[in-house]
Amino acid sequence: MALACLGCGAVEDREPAAAVEIATVAGAPATPPAPLRVEVHAAPAVQGRPVPLELVVRNVGRTPAALGTGDSATTFDLVVTGRDGRVVWNRLHAIEEIPLVLIERIVPPGGTMRFTDRWDLRDNTGRPVPPGTYSVYGLVDTNESADLRTAARPLVVGLTAP
Repeated sequence: MALACLGCGAVEDREPAAAVEIATVAGAPATPPAPLRVEVHAAPAVQGRPVPLELVVRNVGRTPAALGTGDSATTFDLVVTGRDGRVVWNRLHAIEEIPLVLIERIVPPGGTMRFTDRWDLRDNTGRPVPPGTYSVYGLVDTNESADLRTAARPLVVGLTAP
C-alpha cells in the first residue's frame, strides 16, 4: 500500500527493507532515530535528460518509528557534489525562507517513506553540467539535533545512455 504526499514528492509504503549506512550532516557515523535507515538511489544520467533521484527512509525495526520532519516542501534535500566535494546542485537551493513547521510521521515496521525529485543536470546557477562523475546524497530534515543523511553514492553523467 502506498500513500503519496502531493506536491512534496513523498510516498509511504510498507515494503520490507534492509539496513544501510547512515552518516550525520558532519559526516561522522550516527545512529538515526531507531530503527530508521536512509539511502539514496540514482540511475546513470545522460546529458540533456533529467535524472530521477530517490531518497528512502526505512524502518528496519519491529515497532513503529516516529520521524519528526519539516513541512512537506522542505522535508528532504538531494545534493549533488563534484569531484572536489563542492555542491553543484541541491533541490532546496532556490528556497529563500524555510518555515518552521514540524510534522511527526510514523513509519510502520518494515515500512518505507520515499522522497523523489529530478535533477535537470544543471548547476545551482542554471548552467548545464559537463559529463563526468558526481556524488549524490540525501538529507531528511528532522526535529533531532542532526538531520538524517545518506552515504554519498556515485552518479555518472554521460553523453549517451550506458
